[in-house]
This record gives sequence, C-alpha cells and structure tokens, in this order.
Amino acid sequence: LDRDFYEGKDLFVQKKYQAATRCFEKFLKNREKQTDKEFVQFAKFYIATAAYEMSKENAILLLENYLTQYPYTQYYDRTCLMIGNLAFERKQYNKAIEYYENAKEKRLSKKERSELVFNKGYAYMQKKEMSKAKKNFKILKGSKSKYRNSAQYYYSYIDYQAGNYDSALEGFLQIENVPEFKAFVPFYIVQIYYHNKNYDSLIPYAEKILSEEKEVKRPSEQYKKNIAEVYRILGECAYQKEDYQKTITSLNQYEKRTKKVVREDMYILGISYFNTKDFKNAIARLSKVTNTKDSLAQNAYLHLG
Repeated sequence: LDRDFYEGKDLFVQKKYQAATRCFEKFLKNREKQTDKEFVQFAKFYIATAAYEMSKENAILLLENYLTQYPYTQYYDRTCLMIGNLAFERKQYNKAIEYYENAKEKRLSKKERSELVFNKGYAYMQKKEMSKAKKNFKILKGSKSKYRNSAQYYYSYIDYQAGNYDSALEGFLQIENVPEFKAFVPFYIVQIYYHNKNYDSLIPYAEKILSEEKEVKRPSEQYKKNIAEVYRILGECAYQKEDYQKTITSLNQYEKRTKKVVREDMYILGISYFNTKDFKNAIARLSKVTNTKDSLAQNAYLHLG
C-alpha cells in the first residue's frame, strides 16, 4: 500500500499535482491500519499543498484543516506561507498578514522568505500601515531577490506620499530605467524636482521624457495625462525663468492635451502672450481667468485694460 504514497510523492516532485493527489487519496483510503501516523500526515500535507499549487478553491480550507490537525508539524511555517499567499491573492490582507506573521522566516527557503516579506509589506501598505510596509520593503530593496526593484519602488512611493521627497528621489532614480517602471517613475521624479524648485535638473529631465514620447507604443490614458502634466510643469518653469516663448510652446501643448486647463496656468499663458506682444491670444487666455473675484482676476483685468 505504501507504493501509492511513494508514487504520489514522485508525481508531486514532477509537478503532476492532480495525479499525485489521486495517489495520496488512494493511500489514505486503502490503508486500513494507519499505524504510521507520519506517513498519513505527509500524505495530507501533500494533498493540501497540491491544492495550493493548482489554485484549487478549497486549498485554504485544506491547509487550515491540516494545521488544526497537526499544529506541531514540521511544515507549520511553510503552510502559514501558503495560506498567507492564497489570502493575499484574494486581497484578504488581514488574514494574509496574520499567517505571514505566524511563520518563522528563518525556517523558510530564501526564495520563500523574499516572497513572504514582499507580500507582507504590500499587504500592510494596502491597510495604510506605512511604517510596517516600509520595514518589509527596506529588507528587500537592497537584496538580490526578484522583488528588489518592486520593493525599491514601493519604498520610494511611500516616501513620496509622505512628503519625504529627497529620500523618494534617491530611490526613484535607481529604478527610473527599469522597463516595468519606466512608464511612470520618471513622472514622480519630475514632480519632486518641481516641488523642490530644482528647475535646472527639472527642465532637461522633462525634455528628455517628452523626446521619448513617440517611442511609447499604445500609451495608456494615465501616461497621456502624465505627459500633459510635464508640459504644464515645463511651462511654469520657463515662466519662472522669464522665457515666455518657451512658456507659450509648453502650455499650448498642455492646453491641447487636457480637458480643463488649470486657471493659474491660463493666466501664465495669457501673460506670456502679453509679454511677446501677441495681444489677441493674451486677451483670449486672460479673459478666461476673470470668472472669480481674486487677485489673479484683478491682475488679468489690469493687463486686459
């Protein structure tokens, strides 16, 4: 009868999980005297793990039942990882964290450890527990695991959201050319340069992004919005440097690419036309600023007069 067990184990190693499960179930069913409890426990672990590998609907239930029946199993930590992963995939982040925290990382393989730490960090981030999320991402961002770049991104993104711009910039610059992040990380870098009023770094960086726009095949709507925002920022930078022609060029591109131009930028565009003696376009833009009674409208009226 043990032949079914060993055959199931061989099939499991070959990743033939369905066939392996049949063998283990046959082993458990036909074993009249289950005197070797260790074999029985192993068979149940393999059945539950096979269900996990095949993403079976009942995989969590089988794994949880296994832990309930064998709370001191040598596979305790690995089983916690699997339950955590399945909960994570289903966006059940509280449950995922509970099982991830129960697993002792030192008892897992290096690959499993990296998976657990990354998923746990992401789950904490989804729960808005950013300090705990950063703690996990910090472990991986300097590692050699496959999660290194993703951990660096999320670590930097959390810094960015918290207003820790210098730290965020340092992290984003490390992954700006990584293919999976190239479509959006450079836009964060532009925003940080803009916030820090580092126009000397911003302008050439923004121009580089715009020069690469044609290379992007099937750009997403978010990418298009980001490009429009770069034109807006570039226009404001040029205005600060009193380069009115460049302001006009950039903000015209922004105007074409967005449904509603920011009121302050419409004013800047109008003033730039005014300073280049293009009064027709100056009037057209400044007239759109006077719909609110404030200092911006007063200045617009002054130039319109």
